[in-house]
Amino acid sequence: MGLIQLGGHDKDGSPDVITLTVEKAVNWARKGSLWPMTFGLACCAIEMIAAVSSRYDMDRYGAGVFRASPRQSDLMIVAGTVCRRMAPVIRKIYDQMPEPKYVIAMGSCASWGGMPSTIPSISGADSSPTGSAGVAEILGKPVMTIPGCPPNPYNFLAAVVHFLTFGKLPELDKLGRPKFAYSRLIHENCERRAHFDAGRFAMEFGDSGHRQGYCLYKLGCKGPETYANCSTLGFGDAGENNWPVGCGHPCIGCTEKGVGFTKPIHQVAKMLNVTPPLQYPRIVEEQGKAASFASAAAVAAVAGAAAGAAGDRRAGPVQPGIPGGARAAAGTPRPAHPGRRTGRSITCG
Repeated sequence: MGLIQLGGHDKDGSPDVITLTVEKAVNWARKGSLWPMTFGLACCAIEMIAAVSSRYDMDRYGAGVFRASPRQSDLMIVAGTVCRRMAPVIRKIYDQMPEPKYVIAMGSCASWGGMPSTIPSISGADSSPTGSAGVAEILGKPVMTIPGCPPNPYNFLAAVVHFLTFGKLPELDKLGRPKFAYSRLIHENCERRAHFDAGRFAMEFGDSGHRQGYCLYKLGCKGPETYANCSTLGFGDAGENNWPVGCGHPCIGCTEKGVGFTKPIHQVAKMLNVTPPLQYPRIVEEQGKAASFASAAAVAAVAGAAAGAAGDRRAGPVQPGIPGGARAAAGTPRPAHPGRRTGRSITCG
């Protein structure tokens, strides 16, 4: 462990010297230039690879030199399913990395087990046969997670750039997710939120409400209980309709442990703010569209009967012995009125 002395003397003669160990100097230099290790285990490795491609270009921030050896790596990016047989391999590789070392779990499987960790719906099953688990559980250490199926490369890239800029990880929530990406409910900024507030819901795939882009809450959308920035940050810069809700499919809550791959897709989400009343109509147009001929005739008949009854009450009591129940005011026969029914006939003037 040697010492390094940098600088010289100022004009006033005071020393301008930095004294530190070689190990600290090397670690200080490495903090601004992370060397990630390739550890793609499944499909989320595609997003890890995308982060260093020409579109995102993580190398421009000094963190794009992927290494094949853990002894030359600072950052282990676990992207994909971590099954029972892969767990000891991850522990061994992590132990071989030099200090300081960092771990990012990329994707829902690496973050908390994802779909392979779900319990099969068969009699007697109490655990997943794959033994899949999150990286934090396997290492016994807190790690930063970028959940999603698939995760957005922007969230991964932003987390790395935050560390390179400030020398520390971004603020994380209780699940290890960076709050800049996972602190707001998808429902809050959903492009269909206005339809939710107005009570306009798609009730079936392909119905009128679904074709008009109405809210997918009643089709099982998990946006009201899922924290992510899917509704505000497009995936892959591909323009509009580049996420499930934009394509007409309910959010499945893939970034939320206990929601994604756990609750059935058709199950209505647990609202974390206001639950819309279940008596909302299928689509709002049914409240104000033109009535059919039959219904209009029925309404007219009821209105006519009500008007006739009101007129009869103004005419006075029924006179006994007069055919048809004709009425008279104060015992005096009323003169005929144009269009008014008197007895069994209608007088016209």
